[in-house]
Amino acid sequence: MGHVTPVIADHLSRARLFRLIDQRLSLDPGTRLDEAFAAIRASLFAAGLIGPERHELMPVRLEPYGAQLATIDRSALRALGLWATKIHVNGLVEAEGTLRPRVWLSRRSASSNAAPLAYDTMIAGGQPAGASLVETLAKESEEEVGLPRRLSATARKVKDIVVRYESELGLHREVLAIYDLSVPATFQPDHRDGEIVESALLDWPRFQAAVDGSLPMKFSSRVVSKDLLARLGQAAERDRLTSMPKAL
Repeated sequence: MGHVTPVIADHLSRARLFRLIDQRLSLDPGTRLDEAFAAIRASLFAAGLIGPERHELMPVRLEPYGAQLATIDRSALRALGLWATKIHVNGLVEAEGTLRPRVWLSRRSASSNAAPLAYDTMIAGGQPAGASLVETLAKESEEEVGLPRRLSATARKVKDIVVRYESELGLHREVLAIYDLSVPATFQPDHRDGEIVESALLDWPRFQAAVDGSLPMKFSSRVVSKDLLARLGQAAERDRLTSMPKAL
């Protein structure tokens, strides 16, 4: 259900939390998974291999859309290479005189565990155990940018993208649940939970330049933003061609 580095595999096998067999870590049949993962997290933290407890339980699954088999504190998720689902909300502001909107990006705090000071989509966050995607979206919207629920409820689900990538935290295996959300031109983000330090509203050319590398972006957010560029760029071109006068 996960992937670990040789260092973590060696620690977990020496601590007798797993059996190491042919480069695979195995739990004994009948193991109580919630208790096992709590002990694994505590052991990794005591060894200095992960950070302190985040007090947010995440689901443990065998595959991206599989059933929840157990829960684990968020601090150990990446070190064990477990699957996660993350919501990403593209905050869009209609731009007068152009077919393409302005786009909100949010900058992560310097104390973020992953990609400090990099830019995210307007709203991004992991789906915790026991919460639906809609509930996660509403919660993250309020905490990160102060978006009222009457507005976050209008977000439109676009697609899922499955990604796998490495960082210094471990292996990220994520389902990115992507939403588009139109917000009023008068909206001003209110950062409430300390995870976001500032927001930037970019016109389409500046947004494209940011995605191309002019701004530091978290990997998953760059993937989502590239998808937005492709989708809305194609839609704008179709609208332009449709609106052209027809030849007689």
